[in-house]
Order: sequence, then C-alpha cells, then structure tokens
Amino acid sequence: MKLLGDDIVTILNTVKNLTQPYMLNAMNNAISVYKKLDIEIEENVSYFQLFKRMNTPEVRNDIVFGMKFLKNLASTKKQKSFTKINPVKTNRREIKMGTDEFIGNHIKLDENGHMKNFNKWNEEIAKGIAKLEGLEELTDRHWIVIDFMRNEYQAKGDAPSIRKLIKESGVETKELYKLF
Repeated sequence: MKLLGDDIVTILNTVKNLTQPYMLNAMNNAISVYKKLDIEIEENVSYFQLFKRMNTPEVRNDIVFGMKFLKNLASTKKQKSFTKINPVKTNRREIKMGTDEFIGNHIKLDENGHMKNFNKWNEEIAKGIAKLEGLEELTDRHWIVIDFMRNEYQAKGDAPSIRKLIKESGVETKELYKLF
C-alpha cells in the first residue's frame, strides 16, 4: 500500500491520459485492427524467408514506424515526467508557458507552469500561488511541507516522493491532503 502512495500521481496521470477521447479512439482502432488480423505462425521459417518477406514497402514502412515509436518511447523514459500539461489550470486562471507577471515580479514559466529560475522564488510568490489555488492562508504546517519540498528539490534536482515527504517531514498523509 505504501508503494501505491509513492506512485499515485503517476497512476492518476496515466488513467487521465488513457481516458482522453483521442486515446480511447486510438485504442478502439487498434483493437479493431487486431481482431481482423489473420495471423498464422509458421514454425520453420528461415531468416532468409523473413528478410525476403520484409522486402515489401508496407512491411518496411511498418518497421520504420515501429522503430520511431520505440525511439520516442525510450526518450520519454529519460525525462523526469511523462506527462506534459499545457496550460496548467488553476482555480482562477491558466498559467501558460512564457513570462507571467506575478505580484509585480516577471517570472519565466516552463510548459508545466513551473518557475524556470528556482532562485526567483520567495514567500510572497508562494502566498500568491496559494491564493490562486484557493488557499487563503499558508499555516506553519503548510510551510513545513513547502520548505521540505524546496530543500529536497534544491539538494537533488527532483521532488521527493509522497512517501518520503510523509516519512521525513512529520506531516501525515491525511493532514497533507487536508492542507493541499
């Protein structure tokens, strides 16, 4: 159960992405094609026969498509996040990639709505973002979580898992979800 907690955001993003209309349509198309396939596996096929069968434009195109697909799939594994959300929706507005004026500060944002320059962050910006997200006040318990997350990110270049946050910050799971 603890491992599930570590991966809950990834799981929810995966479910969200898989249930988008374009993805459902693509999966239905793939299933329809698969059902129509009449594949008979031959036991004794030589490599020469395989290469000969591969020498058709259709098969070559399909192989190139498969290779490109696998290459792109492999490149996404190198990224820290599998999902790109643009624009990021908040309760009050959309934050888009580019520059955003926020409490008198010009802040450059990435495609996920995150600040590009870690060092430009300050408590006033945090309070402003909290208000945009519907939190009128950040309590001491909020700051414990925020400071822990920032320190971990600054030290390691990546946000800690929920499990690590709960285990090391002293903020329990239920409280974390009540806070944010």
